[in-house]
Amino acid sequence: MKRFGILIILLWLCIGILECSTPYTANPERQTFSTNPMPPLAYKMTSTPNNAISTATVTITATQTSTSTTTAIANILAKVSPAIVRVITESGMGSGMIIDKAGYVLTNSHVIEGSNSISVELNSGLKLPASILGRDEINDLAILQIFSDNFPVVILGDSDKVIQGEEVIAIGYPLDLQGSATISRGIVSAVRNESGINYVQTDAAINPGNSGGALINLDGEVIGINTMGIRVAGGTSIEGMNFAIAINSAKPIIPKLIAGISNLNPTPTVVGWI
Repeated sequence: MKRFGILIILLWLCIGILECSTPYTANPERQTFSTNPMPPLAYKMTSTPNNAISTATVTITATQTSTSTTTAIANILAKVSPAIVRVITESGMGSGMIIDKAGYVLTNSHVIEGSNSISVELNSGLKLPASILGRDEINDLAILQIFSDNFPVVILGDSDKVIQGEEVIAIGYPLDLQGSATISRGIVSAVRNESGINYVQTDAAINPGNSGGALINLDGEVIGINTMGIRVAGGTSIEGMNFAIAINSAKPIIPKLIAGISNLNPTPTVVGWI
């Protein structure tokens, strides 16, 4: 019996060894699934290039927008600058703008105050004698007239539609610099009223000689007449706080000045003319 039992055990062990050595045939479905790891890998590989392409597209779009804005501003200035003039007196100079093909030039009253001889230099360099039609010292406005042909003119906008934070451009002839008009770019900081006069406050640089020049919006329309900066005792200028008379405040006065009706009773309420 013992030999028979040992024989049974040996037979069982041999069967186990044969089963272990039999090659494993994988389930075809499982093999197909488990040996196809590429889709997840391929997905990860393509996701990065897609993201890169998306980022590049955003960058290109931003560059194109910046370029188009610069081009738009250049086009605006090409139209507006020829109508911005240099106003020259025996005591100094300032700026002005041609508002009518009849040769009417809008400027600040303080630019021509006390002057008997005034000339206007066009963007082209042509210098013409100018006569004073009317002055309003309270609102600091004046109208001159020059005579020639085919004057370029500015477009007067609507300063009541000015929005705080919108971009603006100041154009004029500061510091008696020779050559073309100087521009500076900024935003509308605020719209303020002083003694019934509306002013557009801006951080666009407005320096001595800019008085009478134009503050325009990005549609190329005049929304203000560059007038003053803030100065403290000793004449020190406060940077980034400059003011232009709102064009809507000037519009009702302009026809009176053209008609020769002046207001020569100065009651200055703000100092710091430029």
